[in-house]
Amino acid sequence: MIREEADATSIAKEIEDCTLELSGKIPSTRKLRRTIIRIIHIDEESQEPVVDAFVPAWNPHKAVRFPASLMTDNIRGVLKPNIRLFAYVNIGAEKSDDLYFEKFELAPKPDEDDGLS
Repeated sequence: MIREEADATSIAKEIEDCTLELSGKIPSTRKLRRTIIRIIHIDEESQEPVVDAFVPAWNPHKAVRFPASLMTDNIRGVLKPNIRLFAYVNIGAEKSDDLYFEKFELAPKPDEDDGLS
């Protein structure tokens, strides 16, 4: 929530949402799903590495940016454009700002002989 948008009603709604999540009632917009992510660019923002990537299960046409610090050192060490990763993402999010990522792992390289291309 943006500070300018905060009022008593919106704050009460956010507290209610948190209470529901803590009791195990997680809305579909926040449920994590294992999905593929394709890295398209690695950059730096405020002296911190960031990653631009496509999350096709969320939106195949819009790249999202997130901090590389969400990933383990061994994954950050091999990051480059066109690397594919698996991660748990709340793909039901409406806006890219609402996405969150957990449990990154390297995806196997595509098999050119599998008959799928």
